[in-house]
Formats: sequence, C-alpha cells, structure tokens
Amino acid sequence: MESVPIVDFSAYSLEKELPDHAQLQTLVDEIHIAFTTIGFVYLKNTGCPQNVVENAMRKSKEFFVLKEETKLTFGSFNSDFGYIGTEQEGLNPGRSNKDLKEAFDFVPFQAEEDPMFFVKRHQNFKRTGCLRSLHYPPLNITDIKEQQIRCGEHSDYGGITLLFQDDKGGLEVCNLDGEWVKALPIEGAILVNIGDLMQRWTSDRLIAARHRVMLPPTGGTDQTAGRQSMALFGYPDHQEIIECLDGSNKYPPIGGLEYRNLKFSLT
Repeated sequence: MESVPIVDFSAYSLEKELPDHAQLQTLVDEIHIAFTTIGFVYLKNTGCPQNVVENAMRKSKEFFVLKEETKLTFGSFNSDFGYIGTEQEGLNPGRSNKDLKEAFDFVPFQAEEDPMFFVKRHQNFKRTGCLRSLHYPPLNITDIKEQQIRCGEHSDYGGITLLFQDDKGGLEVCNLDGEWVKALPIEGAILVNIGDLMQRWTSDRLIAARHRVMLPPTGGTDQTAGRQSMALFGYPDHQEIIECLDGSNKYPPIGGLEYRNLKFSLT
C-alpha cells in the first residue's frame, strides 16, 4: 500500500445519538483492510470537536515553552507520567543518538467469537491508558548529531493508538514492502494505528507498523520550525495475558504490563 487509507467514520460519529448499524460492516471491512495492509488509518468525520484538539495543543505548547528547569520539576522519575526532556528518550536503540523531542505523559487516575473480546480486556483505561503530549523543538541545524531524527523508528507497544497532529508533517509509516510512506496531517482526521500487543494477539493478522518522525527537508520553510502532536495510547489491562487467539503459539504468552515495561526499558 502506497499511502495511509482514509475511512469515513460518520456512521458512528460522536455527534450521532444513535449509530447507523446498517453501515457497520462496511466500516469494519474498510478498517480491517487498513490494519492488515499498513497498520494505520485516518478516521474522518469522527465527531471529535476540532476546537477541543486545538485547545489541548495550545495548552500543551504553553507548558513546553517554559524554561527547562521549570519543566524538569515535573519529571517522570521512572513513573508512568510526567515530563521527558529532549534527547532523554530514543525509540530506536539502533540509532547512535536519542530523539529530538520532548514529551509529557498524562495517566488519569480514575479469532474470538465474542465481538467484545478486546473491549473487555481494556476495561481499566483510566489506569492503563496514557495521553502523551509531544513537542519537537525548533531546530538549530548545526546542533543535530549523527543519525539523529525527531523520533526514531519504532512500533507502538500496546493495543491501539489515536494520534492528533499539527500541520507541520514529518511522520512516516513503513509499509509491507519496506517503503516509508508519508502520513501527512489531514485537518479534522484522527490517525489510528495498531500496537505490538494487538499484532501478537492476532498472530500478525493486524500489523503494528514501524513509524518515525523525520527532520524537515533542508532548505524548506519548516526547516527550523517546531512541531506538536498528541497520542492517546490504549494498553490492555495489566493483568491480561496476551496469547495468540488462533492457538498457533506463534508468540509465547506474555503479560500486558510485563511487555510494556520491557519495551520502556529499551528506550
């Protein structure tokens, strides 16, 4: 697949009092094709108010423009939430230098026949989910280190991710042919992708595609501009054991929290 597909989600829009069940199978088929061929999909007409997204981005930027010493007082300190500074995290351990981004993680405290199988295993979202606000600072080209990019190649760790981007671009997705496809921002659309644990659960039927955020093209107007995004990560309940639903044992069983902690330890 040469591009990330766009799917109209209006049949189940948040603005509808009742969903259009007649369109459900069409919607399921379109999303299934996307998740089995590239692992990413744009959902448009979701009913998610754009002004809410823009306000969240604005509030996020107000934090990221604070002085570094102020932001560090909100450091994560090996917990699941808080501030992570620029070059503190490297999502691709194979690159010699860490990522040119900073983040703030917010965790609120509050083949199966069963169509609700995955829903039932994501019941504790208030404990396991994570909203990550990301800021890619304006660049001084002379300070960029060898092999350094804004976010290293990686796949997400959990079940499913919802991504909101500003208009700057830079995100790329690796398709099944090993080609990097641009996932340019589409106003009003939510970019959704599969994570590692969902791929393991489905024995590779659904794809957790590797993705990255590249530096702006040399000489372009956005070469030194900053960039923002917000990602909502959905992780299975901590106590869930992730094992192949088709009984193939293609991957050994592993606890949801165990896998998450393992991946975090590598960054």
